[in-house]
Amino acid sequence: MEKTLSKSNSIVSLQDIIKIAIAKNASDILFSTGYPPYLKIVGEWIRFTDKPYYRKDIDNIIDEILSSSSGGESIKRYISRVHQVDFSFQVGDENNGIRFRANIFETLK
Repeated sequence: MEKTLSKSNSIVSLQDIIKIAIAKNASDILFSTGYPPYLKIVGEWIRFTDKPYYRKDIDNIIDEILSSSSGGESIKRYISRVHQVDFSFQVGDENNGIRFRANIFETLK
């Protein structure tokens, strides 16, 4: 049986997922439409929760990231045109924050 970190049956906030990812020394967080989030811990992908995240959930997470990023609106426009982007964002203050790399891509169907 696959490991699950959280028993929550609701959508967990990005901030909470990041806090747990940091505590577990996760190297990656993966969001994919129709699936629950996964954390990569010591080379192993571990499901964060059993609750799948849908397009609106992932759009809310993207909005949460981009609303705190300088240039967030220009990144949104770029995604709508090119359907993918690599960028970074920081959680916490300028001196004590943790910087994350992110990739957003949209599969065209």
